[in-house]
Amino acid sequence: MISIVFTLLLGFNIPQDAQPKPLSRDDFNFGALELGYPLDSVGLHLPRPDSARFFQDDPEYVGSFYPGLVVWRQSANGGIAALDIYSPKYSTRRGLKVGDSITRVERLYGKRSWVETEFSRVGPYDDSFSDYDEATIFGGSYYLIIFTKGERVVKILSYIGVDE
Repeated sequence: MISIVFTLLLGFNIPQDAQPKPLSRDDFNFGALELGYPLDSVGLHLPRPDSARFFQDDPEYVGSFYPGLVVWRQSANGGIAALDIYSPKYSTRRGLKVGDSITRVERLYGKRSWVETEFSRVGPYDDSFSDYDEATIFGGSYYLIIFTKGERVVKILSYIGVDE
């Protein structure tokens, strides 16, 4: 309907399958949690984590485990290296949450062009995350990986690539 109004009044047509804007660095963050910045500098005061442990026994990265969220930090500078989201309590800057549909993923981020079905079945910590069907990967030097089971998002992982 809106497309018809714009066509009649303004003389141009809005494409029905318009793609979302290209990804920017900001799209890989969740609320006040920003990749690359120390947790204490983002102005967010999280409660004491349920637990903390190293990434695959590597002391370079330490994970702070909260209900529905894991914040991975670099041990050397405290900068946030990755964010694992397991709960609809948290959303991406574009509004994607755990529980959303694949249709919503495509509406917010565009068509899924890089989909894996065997994305690292070995998890980075004891409770290996493998309860998904597909992992859709967006990014280049920053990555946003959206894990789905059936038609629903079950996990969102955002991290800085190794070249950063």
